[in-house]
Amino acid sequence: KSFKQFNRTVNSAGMITFRSAILLLWLLNHIIPGVYAIDESTSRRLDDDKSASSRMMSSLGAKMTTPSDPLIRRSNYPEKQPHICLAFLSCCGRTDLLNFTIAGAIRHMEEDEPVFLRYEIAWVDNGSGKDATSAISNSYQIENALILPSNSGLAYGMNLLINNLCKAPYILLLEEDWLYLDEVVAKQTEERKRSIATSIALLESMEKNEVSAFDGREVSGVFLREETYTSFLQWPHENLWETAGNVNIEHELKQLGAEEPSCDGGSNVGSNVGSNVESNVESNMVADIDYRIYCSDPSLQKSHIWGSYTNGAGLYKRNSLKRVGRMYGEPGDAFHDRYTEGNYAYRAGLKFCHASIRLTKDVTCNSISNVDCTGAFHHIGGGRGTRPMTAHGSVCEDFGWNFYRTPMYNRYHKFVEASTGTAVKKCSREELKELQDRKFRDKDSERYRREVKESNTEVFQREEKQRDDMRREARLVLQYLDAGRSEALRAQVSWMAGKSEETIRAMATRMIKLADSPHPLAGFWDSHGRIVSNRETAQHD
Repeated sequence: KSFKQFNRTVNSAGMITFRSAILLLWLLNHIIPGVYAIDESTSRRLDDDKSASSRMMSSLGAKMTTPSDPLIRRSNYPEKQPHICLAFLSCCGRTDLLNFTIAGAIRHMEEDEPVFLRYEIAWVDNGSGKDATSAISNSYQIENALILPSNSGLAYGMNLLINNLCKAPYILLLEEDWLYLDEVVAKQTEERKRSIATSIALLESMEKNEVSAFDGREVSGVFLREETYTSFLQWPHENLWETAGNVNIEHELKQLGAEEPSCDGGSNVGSNVGSNVESNVESNMVADIDYRIYCSDPSLQKSHIWGSYTNGAGLYKRNSLKRVGRMYGEPGDAFHDRYTEGNYAYRAGLKFCHASIRLTKDVTCNSISNVDCTGAFHHIGGGRGTRPMTAHGSVCEDFGWNFYRTPMYNRYHKFVEASTGTAVKKCSREELKELQDRKFRDKDSERYRREVKESNTEVFQREEKQRDDMRREARLVLQYLDAGRSEALRAQVSWMAGKSEETIRAMATRMIKLADSPHPLAGFWDSHGRIVSNRETAQHD
């Protein structure tokens, strides 16, 4: 199941080794049931200039929201000199999830992160409709809100956020369903509460001290989520834990602000214009930052394209993403929409790596798949996916789309042709037109959402039943406590034995909050919002 012979076979004179033949059989059965190539005419169908012009015109419709009574009032709005842009992308009427996500992010920035961290908010909605979006516009203070009349797709929305709407040097992509891990679900460590400021300070410090990945790639981002990279990345693509010692977080952010020109062309060194900081005296917030570098493996030794980029809870230098170029799959692109994120992730991985940071002082907390160790945000809205995660059954299905406009693209198809002795098929003109057709994409997405909703109904019902059971049991516990029957509780419930009445009451109250919250319950959905297996459910139980 690996690509270990990939480059060796491609660079040979066409000789096929036994291991290459085994690899080929796996490819034919799992990845490339029908391998297509995109001829040169497709390049003319991916018009970057046309894309830039379209996005520029669309961005003119962005507005600053001015709610009279925002649900959470920001201490400084609008922010003129932000360090980071909180970027939200919603679609398909999922503004109920966005409401939780944006509220959690603003509360976190206002109450948890250091006061000297300045932020802006940008939001693109892909055709959810006026009724769904007006509730957000009327509730939150957003510097750049762009409501598109129809669903223009993931690529168009992300490109608008990265290239047109966000102005800050850093960007945190939260889509509509990456929620901050508040006290209901996670211990609020000092590291978790200042995770965004810490991430920016780490990246600035690494650049200043010329710290890079093992192969010289720049570390351009921090993933503030649990991840599974240890399942397919190995050393040196998965590095050991390291420590950036004595990083002055406020100083690094002030230096970052100093590099930005002011409106009158002068310098912003030491300036707090547009900030809620009232003093130029630094707080001397110095910290040792534990981090671990991860790099995607462009040679595909483990057949994965991931490791350097993710849409969900990824914090990046915005200029680094601009250097990768735009995401393909915008309206009018003759590009397969289901490979949009994979292609972008592979291209990002050719240039950059990312880091995960330890969000606790517990140095034994080493696993990035453990949300307690490295997670500041997690995925909500399980079972409500909007786009298929695979391309199986679609037109022009080809793993090679992931490599389009990279050196690997031609090598990949040469490898397939050399291994099979059969010329790679070209996508027909009709198929390319079908991929370009927004109506086709909308129907594909709508059909998928309908199928997902139907297939997940039983799981939704089980999850809601568990939430009801949690509320009922917690309220019963509180009734016992209010009636002075704490000893009866301790006698009947083993885990309560030896615990104080205050502790039991706090646990019951937290149980109600969790049941009422949008946070996912363990055992129903994985980090991608898919149904967990029976084995995983048993482990969670």
